Amino acid sequence: MKDYNKISLSLMLLIVFLQFTSCGKDDGPETKQEVIEEPIVEQEEEEEEEIVEEQEEELSSEESNAISDNIVIVGGTKIEGAPPVPNEAIDLTLPNVSNTGVLDEGFSIPISSGADITGAYIQFKAVDGEVSDSYYDVDIVENQEGPEVSGKLRKGRKSRFGKNLAQTAKMTETELDIDLSSNIQPGEFCYIICVYDDAGNISAPQEVCVTIQAWGGNADLVGTWGLTRWEETYQGMTETEIVGEENCYEYGCDTTEFEKLVFNADGTFEYSGRYIFRDLDGQYGEEFLDFIETGKWSYPEGSESLTIVYYSISETDEDGTYEEVYEAGDSNDIITTPSGFLEITDSTMVITESYDDDGDGNFEEVYKAFYEKN
Repeated sequence: MKDYNKISLSLMLLIVFLQFTSCGKDDGPETKQEVIEEPIVEQEEEEEEEIVEEQEEELSSEESNAISDNIVIVGGTKIEGAPPVPNEAIDLTLPNVSNTGVLDEGFSIPISSGADITGAYIQFKAVDGEVSDSYYDVDIVENQEGPEVSGKLRKGRKSRFGKNLAQTAKMTETELDIDLSSNIQPGEFCYIICVYDDAGNISAPQEVCVTIQAWGGNADLVGTWGLTRWEETYQGMTETEIVGEENCYEYGCDTTEFEKLVFNADGTFEYSGRYIFRDLDGQYGEEFLDFIETGKWSYPEGSESLTIVYYSISETDEDGTYEEVYEAGDSNDIITTPSGFLEITDSTMVITESYDDDGDGNFEEVYKAFYEKN
């Protein structure tokens, strides 16, 4: 009986072993099939990644082309393809190049070279993207001529946002004017620039990225500001003038009746005032000057520079009215103030203008205008 049970148990174990062996054989090809399929899946994933990368490159190139298509450069000819290869036989520096621009008006590119340059090649690109499929060949002389101005400003009055704002001791030789169509929205893009001379020499290219700012910005600036006094420091001597009070000098007297700055939330501004002049002996009588300047402003939160664009400047005196008027996109008066130009504390605003008269790097003239918010 015990031997029979041993035999039965042995047979049962043998049957179970054979069943497991048989399942292993049946499952074997499936296991092999899974091992074989893994590289195929990886290959398919790699192909999909390559397709996505190609699509991203195409999208980036399209974005760069869209930027290039909406650039407006006076004296510039758009050419399909890549610009000529530079031989780097001449130099190019971009002194105090700005990394900001504004809607419609665009930005300027300051260029300086030891060579007698006649043109520039400029190509645009999206940030971290491929360059555009075209470039601009810019005639420097034609670009400098710019659009015509309607009207003529006679007086040589110094504006609070005058173009003589000293940002550097050395003045830039040339500034290229780069305008934007209305299709360009606030954001960042880059350009690559090189210059060339009549002999065909081309400088090494330089890449600069610019941020196009929206109009308006810092809410602390919005409001109406009235001038209360201003200080003039010349060669270490400071004089103070109070609004509404007459100030007399060797040859005459002047009075600032009022001066007002209005910054609107929509990015527009108005700068106006009235001055009275008279000579000491009364021979020429009394003269006056009324002025109104309008335009747009951009001052993003956290920025240290205020950008002002003039669209109209009007001055009226006893002889009549004299004015300059610009169309949108054609303004020649685009001013980006240096850091420290504007300081706002509660309801007080101080504007500081510094002038380097002889280009030695020292500011011989410093003007400070103090405004109170109405």
